[in-house]
Amino acid sequence: MTDTQLTNSTKQEVFLPTPHMEKWLDTAIQLMTDSPTEIANESRIDKSTWYLWVKDEAFRLWYRQEWDKRLAMVGPTLDAIGLRQAKRDHKYWQDMQRRVGNFKDDSKGNVLIQQNFTEHVKNELKEFSE
Repeated sequence: MTDTQLTNSTKQEVFLPTPHMEKWLDTAIQLMTDSPTEIANESRIDKSTWYLWVKDEAFRLWYRQEWDKRLAMVGPTLDAIGLRQAKRDHKYWQDMQRRVGNFKDDSKGNVLIQQNFTEHVKNELKEFSE
């Protein structure tokens, strides 16, 4: 199959991406963008190819699953960045609290941060801020 052909996948078949599909996804994750123009420019894959691929439901399902898997791998790095930045900017602290589900919104939409930490987390944060 070429990159410009649509696959005729059924739900029983396993979707097998082409090397260009893999490269497109790798580039999107590397750039942390979903912009077809940016991805096409960096990967040197024609943008029109993307629009052919997304017509295929099997491709869309594969892409979404792989995107989620690969972003999960980046999660710890993003957490570390957020914790470092939280020392300088309260918004990062709020975002980290949202990430772990440790916040509540009041009736006015303000974020109320709860301090429900285990001793381990308290020690980690103390070391991090020193």
